[in-house]
Amino acid sequence: MDEKELLPSAHRGSSEDTALRSPITSTADFDSGTLCPCSNYPRSQALVLYREDPKIPKYDPFDFTVRKYYVQIPYKFDCGTRKPIFLIKPGGVVSLDEKELYKQHKVKKNQIDCLFYPILRQSKTSKPDDNFLLGKEHAMIFDLPIDDDFILLKCHTENKTLAQTPLLLTPIKPKVEKRCNDALKNNEESKDKLNVIIVGIDSISKLNFVRYFQKTLGLLRDNFSSIELHGFVKVADNTYPNLIPFLTGRQRNNYKAKERRYGFYDDVDFVWKRYAAVGYRTLFAEDAPNMGAFVLNRRGFKNPPTDYYSRPYSVSVETMNIRHRSHCIGSKLEMEVYFDYLKNFLATVENKPVFTFTFVARLTHDVFRYAGYADKPSYELISHLNDTGSLNKSLFIFFSDHGIRFGDIRSTYIGKIEERMPFVFLLFPDWFLKKYPSYAKNLEINRNRLSTPYDIHATLLHLLDIKRETFFTLHGQSLLNEISPERTCEDAMIAKHWCTCQSHRIISTEDSSVRQAALSVVRKLNKLLKPYFKLCAPLKLGKILDARIVQPNNDLVEVVNKDYLITLLVVPSGAIFEATVQLKRNQFVVSDEVSRINRYGNESDCVKDPSVTKYCFCKDILLNRAYP
Repeated sequence: MDEKELLPSAHRGSSEDTALRSPITSTADFDSGTLCPCSNYPRSQALVLYREDPKIPKYDPFDFTVRKYYVQIPYKFDCGTRKPIFLIKPGGVVSLDEKELYKQHKVKKNQIDCLFYPILRQSKTSKPDDNFLLGKEHAMIFDLPIDDDFILLKCHTENKTLAQTPLLLTPIKPKVEKRCNDALKNNEESKDKLNVIIVGIDSISKLNFVRYFQKTLGLLRDNFSSIELHGFVKVADNTYPNLIPFLTGRQRNNYKAKERRYGFYDDVDFVWKRYAAVGYRTLFAEDAPNMGAFVLNRRGFKNPPTDYYSRPYSVSVETMNIRHRSHCIGSKLEMEVYFDYLKNFLATVENKPVFTFTFVARLTHDVFRYAGYADKPSYELISHLNDTGSLNKSLFIFFSDHGIRFGDIRSTYIGKIEERMPFVFLLFPDWFLKKYPSYAKNLEINRNRLSTPYDIHATLLHLLDIKRETFFTLHGQSLLNEISPERTCEDAMIAKHWCTCQSHRIISTEDSSVRQAALSVVRKLNKLLKPYFKLCAPLKLGKILDARIVQPNNDLVEVVNKDYLITLLVVPSGAIFEATVQLKRNQFVVSDEVSRINRYGNESDCVKDPSVTKYCFCKDILLNRAYP
């Protein structure tokens, strides 16, 4: 069945797919309540109580307030029925499927000529992560190892071109092997060290994982001793500031200069560097190069950050316009191409120590229901890792950075909460849990405790020093140690705006304090935009859409300050923002981060500073609308 037939009519052609809107000149639609049903409140607020405080919310993913946004979709994304002609194998080997070649093109192997060109990172540019070049032409010999990481393969007959395909390979690298072997010789405690395999999928909340990853969820819960972190909360708005704590243990503010395109990330202490130093081969793979965590409005890396780094391939795919149906490369879902890359890498290095970080974003970033298309590839990847024995020698972390940040569901109360609570699973080998029973016990306890990306980072460091009983970092603690049941958001470095361990009471949007709070948000945004007023339009308050006051979950807490959660619309952009505002000594103090909860597409293309892109509405859009 065509997917569109499964969609309620209200969802067809929704704002999810709109890249650019006209400036807002009236708030009539919002006055009618049709565009932001912010009053939707769950029938019951089921809470998991670990002690009196904190309370971590546990909502029904199919609560009546959000059920209508769930749309059943086909299990498999349609990338066509043609099978690949070129088969990528471990060790940089490419094979030709002669039967498929004849089936599709009616030619035999001896009737075609194939050449390949290495896809090379163009390092002598101001932004190497955004550039590639093709190396010298080579005759293609199938079934023999190729030394290059990526190639452009071209095959033709006398009359026509049959294929022009970038391929992602995993050759054995002698220099990497030497570095790793030398490091292992000096590391006496390497015997029981776990590999680390991390796979992330963008914008999947814990609740949406339950809705759409039914096969994967069943596999993880029923077949493995998996640790699902029910109390995991993000610490920032989008991908980049949540991956920084995950991979470095530091806050985004530590790298402000790099965000403004002044420097590369090569000198940042990523956790994979710690593993590389003790003999691990490292891999970092991302799809969607225009959305890359360290390159979107940033300079990225001057040199490859890991031993295996997929970016030149992903940039070449984008540049050559190889993708089709938005999410397919050839007959495969783009996500599957990167999962296959991971599989081939693990098979190439076999039983040697590895640290891998794979993050896929394009499929699930924009459309809530597309989470369902990630279930099949995820199920097949985890099954493969189990069947090949990789899970028996690795810590496998399967996670998301945050829930869906835009769209209709985000305007519901449950949508507010689940956006802050992504899914996270940790899989340790059974032998490891038996060898370290105290760690196993603590992991079980911590599944229901408040945790953050900082704690994941601390856990990864703890694994490198496993005999150390306790492990704390500046902002986190190892999940192998018990987290206090009294841990608060403040303890865990979770700002009030992201904290989910609190209740909210609806208050009138006509309340004078609410209006003052909303105006303080607009003033803050305009202060941020002021250096860019030549490019960005000043914002004005259009309408207050929703207002709530935070209620402490511990009745013994003396309320000194009032915290408001305000949702407001501004003009002329029509942007909808959500902010936490504290009334403190008769002063309104706006949270450091203000959430943008509707899409902005290319409305802010006139600025490159990532700290203001979600707030800016480019003046040239106003001019284009005024003078068509």
